[in-house]
Amino acid sequence: MTDIDTHKVALKFFDFDCSPDELTKEFGLEPTETALKGQEYHVGPEHRRLKKTWPWNFWMHQVIIVKNRHWIGDQIDDFLDNIIKPRQGKIKKIISTCESEFSIVQYIYEGCNPGLHFDNDRLKIITDIGAEIDVDIYVFGNGQEDEKENK
Repeated sequence: MTDIDTHKVALKFFDFDCSPDELTKEFGLEPTETALKGQEYHVGPEHRRLKKTWPWNFWMHQVIIVKNRHWIGDQIDDFLDNIIKPRQGKIKKIISTCESEFSIVQYIYEGCNPGLHFDNDRLKIITDIGAEIDVDIYVFGNGQEDEKENK
């Protein structure tokens, strides 16, 4: 079985004082995950589950694309242009009172050497709202299939 690449782009808020529902209402955007400080959750596989507790209130809106040979740059641009930019002022106001992160995560099984590029306009959007940037790229494939196809 071949694994399929997974590409995630998200805006996350941590350690805010209001309820996550208030952020949902403010942004007019459905979160993909929320949590309240002190709420319990579990991580790990079924046979080794660990119980953890959220140390803060949490809100996240995430777009996931599961597709091999997907250029995540288009997904990032779309997220910035259609999710963040129309809400830029509201996001900036909220971030001034809490922690935030613009997150990019890739799990790559096919191909290798992914890259990212942010043009000046997109960087200005992220800088203006005050979010930190977190990028995680996990490359599990070795690209040998591509080399065989080219010979």
